[in-house]
Amino acid sequence: MDQKKFEERITLDVLLTFLDKNGSVSVVNGEEPDFIINDNGTNIGVEIAKVFYNNDNFIGINANKLKTDLIKYLSNRGLYQRGIKDKSSDYGYVYQYVKSYQVLLPPFIIEELDAELRQAIVNSFDNWINAGMNSNEMFSVYDRYYPYTDVELIYMTASMPIMEGDNLAPINENHPLHKIINHKNELLHKNYKQKNPNVKKWWLCLEITTDSTISACKYSFDTNYPNSFDRVFIVDPHRLRVYEIERRNK
Repeated sequence: MDQKKFEERITLDVLLTFLDKNGSVSVVNGEEPDFIINDNGTNIGVEIAKVFYNNDNFIGINANKLKTDLIKYLSNRGLYQRGIKDKSSDYGYVYQYVKSYQVLLPPFIIEELDAELRQAIVNSFDNWINAGMNSNEMFSVYDRYYPYTDVELIYMTASMPIMEGDNLAPINENHPLHKIINHKNELLHKNYKQKNPNVKKWWLCLEITTDSTISACKYSFDTNYPNSFDRVFIVDPHRLRVYEIERRNK
């Protein structure tokens, strides 16, 4: 089990313990979704998503250009391991142990990533690699069982919780959590359900990380908020806090 899957499993175990199901359900590791659990004969797909990073959950056009610049740099240095296609594989590629590079960016910088700033970040990335790749406040690297070398752009979405008067603001299209929830809903319809016809229910687990400014709170969906997951949870595995996001009453 690679580091990413190990961390996801910790988050899943915290959720299952909260639901009093840890040890009473079978768990199968995967991708798209991250896990499939069987609860009394019902297959449930569980997708784990950190609430502020990568996989195009939040990043825009300029950030994608930065990701491309970093991959080009790694390729030129002989540090990028490309995917090996395999039609017999469920995911179309051979899984192998590769490096996953993480680049942490403050949220205000995302819309300012012009060519000059992107090059400055690539130069800093180069300096970090030449210095031995020890994790710092901006760059880190870890081993991952994945089809190809990955570059993850990580940044905070906002300071949480979001208040509306004296109450927590409902999750709507203006809420900082909307982009990741919306993105996972799109994947649910385009990929997950088609690849897993035997899965009857779908859960989304939003993981709060140690360096996130987002709080694990009892949020709710706005009355008409579009969400196709059967259950959505916010999980802070480090503080052992779990909250289910439910729809507001009309």
